[in-house]
Amino acid sequence: GRNVMECLFAAARNAIRPSEKSGELVEIAARAMATAQTERYPSVQAFQSAIREYQAHSESVVLLERAEQDLARAEVTGDYQDYARALFALQESLALWVGNKRAGPALSRARQAYATCALDKADFDLAASLLDDAPEHHALRQRIAEAQQERDARAQRLRNAKRMAAALLFVVLVGGFLAIQQ
Repeated sequence: GRNVMECLFAAARNAIRPSEKSGELVEIAARAMATAQTERYPSVQAFQSAIREYQAHSESVVLLERAEQDLARAEVTGDYQDYARALFALQESLALWVGNKRAGPALSRARQAYATCALDKADFDLAASLLDDAPEHHALRQRIAEAQQERDARAQRLRNAKRMAAALLFVVLVGGFLAIQQ
């Protein structure tokens, strides 16, 4: 109403004017104030539950938005801490509201971006630990596995070269010692 008396008369008639506002919280309020009793929440506990669920949803959405900002910053800086913050916020977002349809794909993208960054920095074990069995991770997992195999083969070649150098040094020392003895 335009003044207090109009508001009181509207409340007495339970006349609710439509609002330009929309969203889950407005829907909860509208249901709580419905003219027909059968359209209202059956109990105060059901009403409270709807509000608690809304709060969990809204916290989940806020965490998702913060995670997307952290991920965008991480992709620019390549900083592991930014990636870790994004992953944590996305996991918490999903924990608060399993039905958050944007958080699941965002978590998968964040894992993939973090793993790609780790792969680029030759941090193959970290990269491998970040990915799951999701089909969109398959190609990256394959690249990481190939990089790990190459790293392990290089390490084996280095160990073999060290052994050969040690054996050669031993032969030279023994040969020199024998030459001095004669």
